[in-house]
Amino acid sequence: MTYSHESIQTTSGLPFRIFSFNEQNDGRFIPKHWHQSVEMIYCLSGQLKVWLITEEYILQKNDFMVINTNTVHATQGLKNSQVMIIQLPIQFLRDVTFGKYPNEFVFQINRTVMKNDYDDVVLTYFKQMAICSRYLKEGHKTHELLMNLHVMSDIYGLLAILCEHYADKTIAARRKLTFDRTRLIKVIDYLHDNFVNEITLASTANDFNFSTSYFSKFFQQGMGTSFTSYLRSIRLDAAFEKMMTSDLDLTTIAIDCGFESYRNFYNAFIEVYRVSPSEYRKMSTIM
Repeated sequence: MTYSHESIQTTSGLPFRIFSFNEQNDGRFIPKHWHQSVEMIYCLSGQLKVWLITEEYILQKNDFMVINTNTVHATQGLKNSQVMIIQLPIQFLRDVTFGKYPNEFVFQINRTVMKNDYDDVVLTYFKQMAICSRYLKEGHKTHELLMNLHVMSDIYGLLAILCEHYADKTIAARRKLTFDRTRLIKVIDYLHDNFVNEITLASTANDFNFSTSYFSKFFQQGMGTSFTSYLRSIRLDAAFEKMMTSDLDLTTIAIDCGFESYRNFYNAFIEVYRVSPSEYRKMSTIM
């Protein structure tokens, strides 16, 4: 399961993580979460749906965006999509920017809504790293050192362009306005530990000594979605995992993952994946 506060492991031989994935059908919905790493997303083909806090974007071929540290986001690869992800640990970025990121600036880069004169340069770096990533993924040990060096070179070149032409000091200043993320993390951990049980907005607010109305606003502000929607998304994520890795019947999966009934699971699933759970399972078996 993908947890809301995610720890990022580096790719072997590199001080950051780089990987790609392909989706034949509408892919797995990754619920809203955040991590300290900066996430670079490059769409090689097809489409990728990305939610940033309260906004929704569709990345198409050759689109890219950068998700800054501790930014709530969710993703879903759409049909026939191929996407490359690069996750740069916050300490790596602090080191290479001499402590300036994210204290003095953050990155403002989202090709779906804004263009920059240096977009073609950025795109070239992403294409080069995608080629190297494919070699690494295919396990070409004889080329591993060479590919790693190429990727490292490209990352430093890309970061130089981003720091010079995509840095935003205004956003960095606004991000210093503190939000009680420590309490939010405790709430999110609680939901992931207990989502199979009967949980309501009121009961959770009471468990954490919030009034129901304040807690509703607190959660919406921190996660960019309602409590009910978020709880449904983590139940759906757990059900998706069981559906794709077990032979359990769908009603059992629904109840085991906290849904009141199969109908509730069905409605949640079809809203995200646009087909019924049984149809999706059948298509995945054929693939």
